[in-house]
Amino acid sequence: MKLSAILAVAICIASAKQAIAEPAEPILQILGDIQAQLPPGMVMRLPTQSAVEGVQDALYATVETTETDEVRVELGSTPNCTSRACMRGYFSSTPAEVEHPMDDSIEATEIGRAPITLADGIVGDFITLEGVRGPFSIVRWQQDEQIYVVSVIPDPSPLLEGMTMQQSARQRILDFAISMATEPPLTKE
Repeated sequence: MKLSAILAVAICIASAKQAIAEPAEPILQILGDIQAQLPPGMVMRLPTQSAVEGVQDALYATVETTETDEVRVELGSTPNCTSRACMRGYFSSTPAEVEHPMDDSIEATEIGRAPITLADGIVGDFITLEGVRGPFSIVRWQQDEQIYVVSVIPDPSPLLEGMTMQQSARQRILDFAISMATEPPLTKE
């Protein structure tokens, strides 16, 4: 990474209203973009490096804001990924009073749901959905008067100690969400 890019990232981090833990490398590269796209009053919680390392081939990140004020960071195996072939997941934040863009599809395709504790006082749902390529899981919770959603393709190998491939994949998704729920949020400058 060039020195100017490192200085730009350091300035973005220093200008945040609250100190954030070291976000994952792909996120650091777009930290200023995330901060610039946050609608007034919104914050974004970011995953740590160790959490993103549990996502299969997640080397690049992009950010977009939708018409419903959803701030969505997509993780891909190629720059500016727009197809399912390179998409490795996303995490998003939406104001709690706005219907989340996934609400209808969650209701239509849900095949399982279990409550999970992500942080002290923060309980979310681990939801299994029926997808085009088979079942997949998301974690959804409310915090900071916002709805957060994590949907990532976990890297099942190496297996976490004492776990099956499915248990290891589930734990990596939970670790990703927990890292977001427990770190201080990034705020607009």
